[in-house]
Amino acid sequence: MAKGVTGTIVIKKTSDNSTVETFNVATSSRVMVTGSKVTLLPATALEYGTGYYVIVGSTALTDTAGNTYAGLANATDWNFTTLSIPGAVDLTSASDAGASSTDNITNLTSIDIDVALNPGTQVGDVIKLYDGVTLVGSVTVDSTMLGNGKVTFNLANQTAGVHSYSATLSNGAGESPATAALIVTIDTTAPTAPSMSLDPASDTGTQGDGKTKDSTPTLNGNADPGSVINLYINGSTTPVSVIADSNGNWTYTPTTPLADGSHSIIATQTDPAGNTSPSSAPILFNIDTTA
Repeated sequence: MAKGVTGTIVIKKTSDNSTVETFNVATSSRVMVTGSKVTLLPATALEYGTGYYVIVGSTALTDTAGNTYAGLANATDWNFTTLSIPGAVDLTSASDAGASSTDNITNLTSIDIDVALNPGTQVGDVIKLYDGVTLVGSVTVDSTMLGNGKVTFNLANQTAGVHSYSATLSNGAGESPATAALIVTIDTTAPTAPSMSLDPASDTGTQGDGKTKDSTPTLNGNADPGSVINLYINGSTTPVSVIADSNGNWTYTPTTPLADGSHSIIATQTDPAGNTSPSSAPILFNIDTTA
């Protein structure tokens, strides 16, 4: 087989029959003929997981005697689907412990990670999950996974620290590039108890004597940034909660006035990974609003 003196070869996209690239066979260096094999080198990379077909003009190729090849004019004689690439890698909400189920910070060491399956993925394709450059899981896609549109990896005994998970797809055509990395922080260390004090503006009279006429006194403190501060007032088992800001500072002012008399408040913090601290020492104060 050889190149003809005229004629074109065209790559088209199966989904909409649009033209991807047209090769002038006689002049293009990206059309190579070796024996009975024709190789096309597109100028622009084809899309992942996409179907294509090739139209060959009736004068584009000849045999060694110079007879023109009849050509290919339909979408079925020479068609192919490019290697797919996995979709997003995501820590499942059940594995994302703490106040947020979407921040990828957790205190769990056994976690589930979903890898979405993009169009073009086929039964028998292999999805590989990496932590950095280390292979941590491999799953062969079946019809159920394909129907669900995802593959789930169950990872046990993950170490505390920062992990970088990415995925690839492999089949007979090779292995795809890796997806964007999912950064997961595993934190299993409980924080210390939050600090807590009566705001100076609420400590009326003699500062530091534990007495005030303010029935809605403001408490201030410091904790881990983003932690949930749980305040237990006068022995209540149902806390009121506030969130520490990006600097770890927090403040709380009762919305309902406290009664005159003695009060005791203790605090704990639950960090973004879901670890809860020991209780703080109680803050004790007396409210006296009577003249």
